[in-house]
Amino acid sequence: MNDHIPSPGRSFRGFTLIELLVVIAIIAVLAVVVVLVLNPAELLKQARDANRVSDLNTITRAISLYQEDQEGSAGYTMGTASLVYVSLPDPTLSGNQTSTCSSLGLPSLPAGYSYQCSSPQNYRSTNGAGWIPINFSSLSMGSPLGSLPIDPSNNSSTGLYYTYEANGSSYELTAKMESTKFQATGQTDGGRYADILEKGSSLTLAPIDFGGGNASIALISHTYATNSGSSATTPAINTTGATLLIAVVANYQTAPPAPTDSQGNTWHGLTSYQDGGNNRFITIFYCYNPTTSPTQTFTANGSYPTILASAWSGTMTTSAVFDTQNGTGTDATVTSLNSGPITPARTGELIVSGFLAIYTHNPAGQAIDSGFTILDPQTGAGNGEFADMAYLIDSANNSVNPKWSWTNADSQVGADIAAFAPQ
Repeated sequence: MNDHIPSPGRSFRGFTLIELLVVIAIIAVLAVVVVLVLNPAELLKQARDANRVSDLNTITRAISLYQEDQEGSAGYTMGTASLVYVSLPDPTLSGNQTSTCSSLGLPSLPAGYSYQCSSPQNYRSTNGAGWIPINFSSLSMGSPLGSLPIDPSNNSSTGLYYTYEANGSSYELTAKMESTKFQATGQTDGGRYADILEKGSSLTLAPIDFGGGNASIALISHTYATNSGSSATTPAINTTGATLLIAVVANYQTAPPAPTDSQGNTWHGLTSYQDGGNNRFITIFYCYNPTTSPTQTFTANGSYPTILASAWSGTMTTSAVFDTQNGTGTDATVTSLNSGPITPARTGELIVSGFLAIYTHNPAGQAIDSGFTILDPQTGAGNGEFADMAYLIDSANNSVNPKWSWTNADSQVGADIAAFAPQ
């Protein structure tokens, strides 16, 4: 009797080589898909960025406790103005020594600024000898930090390190984000630079973009002046760290001459545009890589002059700071006027628009669309020509044609617009 006769319907056939290869190929494809979807490298970057956000929040809380507990007491200090403290140790130091970090290859700072590094032994100390020059150990409850947080990578060649700047009781902390998910945090933190995270009580203290984002343009300060005579000089503003100055100047009867400033910079003027009655002119002027000052003033000369000046940081294209412009004017009685369309050549350009009206009029309630922000909006008829200035940092290099509008119908109005290119 044969015990190995198979049962009806039962098969002992195994996998063929081709079938095995097909299965292996499918598994390999699925593995690749999983890796692409999960992106382990990006997940690691996100984890480090989450740590950076947590670190800066921890430091800001500790600084708040220090200020509440120690401000006004002997030994209270937040650090020295114009010093940039970095979380990187200087390997050439020991003990309580500090240096300007010259061996670390850090980015150049504007004139008047310098770096400070601590020794490898002390850079995480909380007694004021660490990379943050605050003596957290002096708190009545003891230091809220066991050691000073440092960047998870803490490497100068990648720009992944923390910085700290102070001025009086104001301070700022910065950290560069490396993941796609967290890089957008720099655009919503209220700071000057779009590609780094900024925390603190004054988000204008960092003198440069430590994220290395050459295309990042940020507003530093702005001011304006108007006069019924032949000269208008603005109040002083701090332009330290500016790489670009822009002024919108309005004048009566003739195109305005180039403005002057207290640092003797040379200004370049764009095409002047007139109102519809050809009696009033508006011109955008700019100055690249200017001499700056903590107390810089700007002057417009002419007839009934008005000047609106602004200071900007960011690396600009030295060979072509100015990109394109347009402008228009009308003698009709209207409540709105488009500046004229322009299309920036590249993403990240600074777009500035000016508005002009008769000095004796009060357009009132002036606004501008397309995402522009008005600087120093005029609130009534001034001594000089009525003018406004607005800006947009473009993110898509699409054509823009912003519309100025106002409450009281007005005639003899004009507007211009210009784009300035980042590197």
